[in-house]
Amino acid sequence: MLPPDLTTLPTATLLEHLRTCGYDVPPGLPEEIVRRGGEILGPLCALVRDEALWEAEEPRDYMAPLHAVHLLGAIGDPAATPALVAMVRSRDEDDLVMEAGASILAALGPGAMGRLMRSAGDRGLDAFQRQIFTRSLYVIAARHPAHRAEVAAFLTRLLRDPDEVFVAMMIEDVARTGDPAAQAAVDMVFEEGRASPSFITREDIEHARAEPLWKVPRDVDDPMSYFRDEALAALKQQWKQWLHNVAERKARLRRASARRVLPKRGRNQRCLCGSGKKYKKCCLVLKERREGAAVTG
Repeated sequence: MLPPDLTTLPTATLLEHLRTCGYDVPPGLPEEIVRRGGEILGPLCALVRDEALWEAEEPRDYMAPLHAVHLLGAIGDPAATPALVAMVRSRDEDDLVMEAGASILAALGPGAMGRLMRSAGDRGLDAFQRQIFTRSLYVIAARHPAHRAEVAAFLTRLLRDPDEVFVAMMIEDVARTGDPAAQAAVDMVFEEGRASPSFITREDIEHARAEPLWKVPRDVDDPMSYFRDEALAALKQQWKQWLHNVAERKARLRRASARRVLPKRGRNQRCLCGSGKKYKKCCLVLKERREGAAVTG
């Protein structure tokens, strides 16, 4: 158990507790780590870059980089941008951390904008990943008005992207900028039919335009809200379900692969199970019984 005064502990001790606590984050630990700021930035980035932790199956392992991602967002140092951008670029769409991607990246502020713009314009990424980068840029500009014109112009240029799904996913943020050139570009997208209608409609755009300009979207949170007890409890249930779904998909793939690669057996060949019997007197009998039961059932 950690002592009440965490300020007396070495940074290495705090990191070890973060690394192994799983869902049971000790009270005060996130706040003390954030307080140390730049001193702890490098080790947190190392946790985020550790692919073995992301792929682990035990909570004490796979929660560590997730904790680190949110703490880096709470610290808000643009020096963490390379690690966090690499994280978004490497994660799958159904990875739970991606839900918080824009909140985390936006917390890094204007100093992160260059890397975020390069990734937003990278057509090698999927639409979901790119939209995380455009959303984070929009939020940075919403919070830092001096950068609004630059971000509005950049997002407007991206509306010419050939990926209709990507355009549909980021066009609402462009509509909220109030920039005249941006608004004209938004209208042109619909006139040319370049926004996937399953993602966005003109009605959605008019609703966005009716909102206050540069309004921060509701799904952008304070990174530290992740460490609330109820948030971690909900995440625990979500992650368990996600791991279960992944395990089920992998099992189905293994079964399908096994059916493809196993050679067919002749009735008089040795059975593949290793019994030494002929196939017709071994597993073929079981197979025919199962198939017969299925038919009669």
